[in-house]
Amino acid sequence: MSTKNKLKANINGKQIKIRLIELGMSQVDLARATGASKHYINHIISGYRSGYKYREAIEKVLGIKSE
Repeated sequence: MSTKNKLKANINGKQIKIRLIELGMSQVDLARATGASKHYINHIISGYRSGYKYREAIEKVLGIKSE
């Protein structure tokens, strides 16, 4: 997969954080719902990871679409 395609698949950490607040969910809740570790979810929100591996699961749980 090219870098260009990976960048398009990135999930906006700020968007995730806002949606978690709106839903009253924690990062731990999101990790459990997606099968990711809490540390991996934190790295996605912080921008250290692209979130590509769990993008679809995160979008489904939070009801959002990545940019």
